[in-house]
Amino acid sequence: MVRAFSSSAISVRNEMAMLAHLDLLHGQDRSMARMREMRSPTMKHKSTMEMQQLSHLAAIKMLCETTDQTMGSEPRYHRGLNFHEKVTELAQAIEAEWIVAKYYGRDFDPFASKYKRVADVGNGIEVKHTESGFHLIIYPNDRNTDVAVLVTGKSPEFHITGWIPVSMAKRPRFKKSTQDSWWVNMRDLQPIETLIRSSYGEAAI
Repeated sequence: MVRAFSSSAISVRNEMAMLAHLDLLHGQDRSMARMREMRSPTMKHKSTMEMQQLSHLAAIKMLCETTDQTMGSEPRYHRGLNFHEKVTELAQAIEAEWIVAKYYGRDFDPFASKYKRVADVGNGIEVKHTESGFHLIIYPNDRNTDVAVLVTGKSPEFHITGWIPVSMAKRPRFKKSTQDSWWVNMRDLQPIETLIRSSYGEAAI
């Protein structure tokens, strides 16, 4: 009887573990479905060949102007990139800024070095790009008065995913424990179409 009870208990534990795992997978499926919904075709923006070429040239120029090939003013935690990989990453970041500028009908100069002195786009838009991630990452030197806009995707196709005021993104709940940065999941962002109608949009755009 002891053996039978022990075997039954193990079976129950295994079943409970399996159900918990299925719940986790279902939760991940729902999360991924939400991500796909947020990356709907209506939000897709495609860059032109001219935008791609000029962004690439601007990235090379920016990297060659610094002795240590610094990629902008933000800290970089993936230091294993070679020069060509740095060019690609920086070029796509510049291209993402251009996409947002085009979306709001603002002029954009890919060769302008901002380094947090002025906004990436308009009067107060800080553009954050990730090729395949799900987070908007904020750093200490991002200006609290700006609005951060997340752009995802790989050149030439990008998605303007959403926005959040930088001051709100720097709340403790978003703080990354292993880095001096704040990671905001895209599900916590406001839909991009609401920015222009908000009080933040009036100042930022």
